[in-house]
Amino acid sequence: MSRLRGSVCWTAAVTAVLIVSGCGSTQLATRTARYSAAGPTSPVSSSTAPTSSAIPSSAPPSRSGPGPEDFAAIRRLMAARARAVVAGDEAAFMTTVDAARPAFTAAQRVMFVNLQDLPVTSMSYEVGDSGLTDAPGITGGPLLSPPVVEHVFFAGTDRRPVAIQVDETFVERAGRWHLAADATHVAAAGGITARPWAGPRLDVVVRGHLVVVADASVPGRASSVADTVEAGLTFDAGILDVPVDDHLLVDATSSGSVSTFDNDESAGAVTFAVAGGGHFEATRFAGLRVKLNPQYVGALLSDPVLLRHELTHYLTFQYTGVNPKWLTEGLAEYVSHQPAGLSSEYLSSASYDRLIHRRQAITVTGLFGMDPETDYPLAMACVTYLVDRGGMGKLKLLMNAYALHREAPYGDQFTGQLLRHIYGLTPNQVARGAFDLLDALR
Repeated sequence: MSRLRGSVCWTAAVTAVLIVSGCGSTQLATRTARYSAAGPTSPVSSSTAPTSSAIPSSAPPSRSGPGPEDFAAIRRLMAARARAVVAGDEAAFMTTVDAARPAFTAAQRVMFVNLQDLPVTSMSYEVGDSGLTDAPGITGGPLLSPPVVEHVFFAGTDRRPVAIQVDETFVERAGRWHLAADATHVAAAGGITARPWAGPRLDVVVRGHLVVVADASVPGRASSVADTVEAGLTFDAGILDVPVDDHLLVDATSSGSVSTFDNDESAGAVTFAVAGGGHFEATRFAGLRVKLNPQYVGALLSDPVLLRHELTHYLTFQYTGVNPKWLTEGLAEYVSHQPAGLSSEYLSSASYDRLIHRRQAITVTGLFGMDPETDYPLAMACVTYLVDRGGMGKLKLLMNAYALHREAPYGDQFTGQLLRHIYGLTPNQVARGAFDLLDALR
């Protein structure tokens, strides 16, 4: 039976998308979460600005091409646009937009209002010096599409401004440049966007450091998501024995999609980090986001287990990529299924039979996710076995010990050494203990 599944991976990007974890499925029929995993370097987009020597072909023959004065004019235009957002000056913002495109003008007005509802502290743009491919369907004067990065700062939520690559096309009319097309740059890997304000009208809820955005067309959705996330954070932090941390933006809008997994299942949710930095290089951690698949928001809200798993990854973010997947995913399963534990983990008869006949060994990261239906219950059983023998405190000692070896992604080669040092157990003993727990579920 299909379930919500998820993944863990990292990627640095000028579009500021660094995937941490996710969950998804083609069906949502059970009270359980399943999570597959990808490596820490899976690219979502380029970490540097795209380069191109192409000059817009739409420029009339009388022009030899854009010059430094054109790029300078566009920089001034975008600076004025950013100032207008921070100042709440809609008239000034709209003067930057090409009035010859009514539908685009209307969408830009919605974007301005969305940004006013969000806790924007500062905003700025970087504009490059080369011409890229122009957006289609724009008629009239010369066009220019330089590399553009949008920097938006939510000071109460993020550590620094988030850098997001945007695809902008500008048109010159009567000697002045105007913005004629605006889109978030999205690479092929999943279509994730960290820019929900560029979509439909938002409903925004801000609670403490937590920001939740949903489509305004679904009344009360943002508030319901905020309630569920707050409860999940409190629940998870209590199990993990860590402080409640709500420095997070949760996107429940229909803007953008979420990743698909190796088996082409769509994701129910994805947790990702966003990055900041200048000179077209987003290399510094800026904050965290959770994107909910708009198809599955109702199911995610109705079953607290699903978001608890994601929020466990959020609260233990520092271990992502430096702890083995059996440990990070097993912990997320363990926390999200409390207080019932393994007894509440759904398994079909076929999946259980396949699980109980697996080789009794801890699943290494390179193989984790090949059979999610059995990998995740086994990981949860391994973590349950360890927690039973030392509590959450001792498990965190293990996680911190792995984290000391940051030069070795996931640290599977240290499993034997660290289990013996902290628990006095071998990996085989942990695996056998986990299988004893699973066998007791018969």
